[in-house]
Amino acid sequence: MIQDGGDRNILHARQLMSQGMSDKAIDVLRGVLANDPDHALAHALLAACLLEQRRLEAAAYESRLALTLDAEHPTARYVLARVLLAQRKLSEARVEVDALLAASPYDVGARLTRAELSELQGDRDGAGRDLEDALTIAPEDTDVLTAVAQHHFDGGDTDTAERYVREALAIQAGDSRALLLMGWILLRRGDVDQAREHARWVLRHHASDPSALRLMAAIKSRSNPLLGLWWRWSLWMGGLGEGRMILVLVGSYVLYRIGAIAAMEAGQDTVADWLNLVWLLVVAYTWVAPMWFHHAVKKELAGVELDDDF
Repeated sequence: MIQDGGDRNILHARQLMSQGMSDKAIDVLRGVLANDPDHALAHALLAACLLEQRRLEAAAYESRLALTLDAEHPTARYVLARVLLAQRKLSEARVEVDALLAASPYDVGARLTRAELSELQGDRDGAGRDLEDALTIAPEDTDVLTAVAQHHFDGGDTDTAERYVREALAIQAGDSRALLLMGWILLRRGDVDQAREHARWVLRHHASDPSALRLMAAIKSRSNPLLGLWWRWSLWMGGLGEGRMILVLVGSYVLYRIGAIAAMEAGQDTVADWLNLVWLLVVAYTWVAPMWFHHAVKKELAGVELDDDF
């Protein structure tokens, strides 16, 4: 999505960005802007660097400034859409990405962004259509293959997800996103050791990668007997979809109430009391376990130590 510029410094900044050296790229781009404050691409690339660093307000400012200099600048519009998505301003992000696709229907990055937006807005069918289009446009793009795999994984179709993620890894064995998704797939199947190896591989190259650390935290939770029970329950529930999940929850409560009322009417007050207690314990567990899990994630995000052989 990021376009080339003829300026040698712009090319240098792009190279730094591709190597994950956003700090140095920012220094180069600021040098370009010191000499040419109206350089739209430099502002757009600076916005992309700031987005990479999660400096969302600054990234939004730079991308909008680029668009004031060039109202149709695709890089600036793309970065602005990603910033708005990160800020969860979904309606505004969709306006930007729709405008981008109207001008460039074959823009793969924009299609992936719109698919992500659709997922967040509960439109899985719309997300699927954009992902299918992206796959048609770029069938060997690892970002596309991984996004398609993620879509199927989120929908509970682990086999299809694995097929696409293995295609991505066959093209680029070190793709971090594909490796982490493969780790989640392995974890869902109960292969904790292999899931851990995938997370460790990513952490070896990106020691503070939040996604890798979340996977490591999930692996630790899965290995814990009490938290592992909630982990397996949440995976199963997540695979049902929102509608069936609500049915399961409502149905469970209805069955509990029917059982408790029937026990009381039969004079089995002790049984009714036990049913009430079990239900309260289940509710308390499902309330405490997610907080326990998020605490584990925060603990992992606070720092990570790798083995010496890494």
